[in-house]
Amino acid sequence: MSIPKRQHTIPRVYLENFVDSDDRLTVWSKRRKQTQRPFPGDALIRSYYYSQPVDGVDNANHSIETDLLGGIETSYPKLLRAVLSGEKDIDLELLLHTILMLRSRSAAFREPFEIALSDLVEKQIKSIPSKELPPPPKNFPDIRDHLVVTIDPHRSLHAMAYYITNYARPITFMEWTVRSAPKGRELLTSDNPVVWYERGFGASLPVIYTRNPTLKTRAVVPVTRTEALVGRPSATGDIRFLGRGPELSGELIRECNRIQMACSWDDVVMSAKLPKLDIERFGGLAPRMDISHYEPESGAFLLNEEYLGSFRKKYKFERSSSSKRA
Repeated sequence: MSIPKRQHTIPRVYLENFVDSDDRLTVWSKRRKQTQRPFPGDALIRSYYYSQPVDGVDNANHSIETDLLGGIETSYPKLLRAVLSGEKDIDLELLLHTILMLRSRSAAFREPFEIALSDLVEKQIKSIPSKELPPPPKNFPDIRDHLVVTIDPHRSLHAMAYYITNYARPITFMEWTVRSAPKGRELLTSDNPVVWYERGFGASLPVIYTRNPTLKTRAVVPVTRTEALVGRPSATGDIRFLGRGPELSGELIRECNRIQMACSWDDVVMSAKLPKLDIERFGGLAPRMDISHYEPESGAFLLNEEYLGSFRKKYKFERSSSSKRA
């Protein structure tokens, strides 16, 4: 059986709800600073993104995509129809799994994790006192001054499972409603479609990925160009779907679109031309994760206003099975 090389970071069945009249997507790339027009089947692709090694052979197993994610994707169209019709009696377990799947598989979750882990390994090595290491040979430089760390990309597959097990509550155990955009307004989505935030007073950006959700926290998942799932913390501490909520305001549409753009790792999926001011303000930002995110006392990772290019270049980041790894 051949192994599928081209794998979606966000499922095609989700992206199909954001196509233009010609059945193509309009995708703006932060990395390339350009707009592309792919079909959903050709958008947001990474090579061997979910494949795992077996007995030392790279990319020998791809059961995460076919067995774990495949079942959720197959059920998604039916779930979406139920959500958009405002039915209150929907499959809450499937809703929870779908939101977590969109969140944890995204490049904006996995790739910053790998970079953060590289950073942690490098700091740990450089923190070893020189006297505890043998001196370099005469006329040779200290190897630690030239250290380059690249993490095996399969490590973030384990991070996906850890995240779902330990950090599900902040973004899923909420009261969810489906809300429509006003006529003439449309929602963006991205390669990081699930965002939750608290509006910051006087801040350049709202507080993204709040560590401990409060009554002010909102979670937003665009599901079509004109509808989004909007959640707020549940008083009962569980996941609930309340059907249709009030129409989104123009102000909230603008805010959601800016957050989607700021929190995307690379690709912004849109239908309308992005305002130049928003591109200049949010188009170079990278959502960044500190490895302490995986300690029990920590919450979700935060948006850091660091330029995408320098953030990646620091670790020569690439998703390649031939990279040197730690």
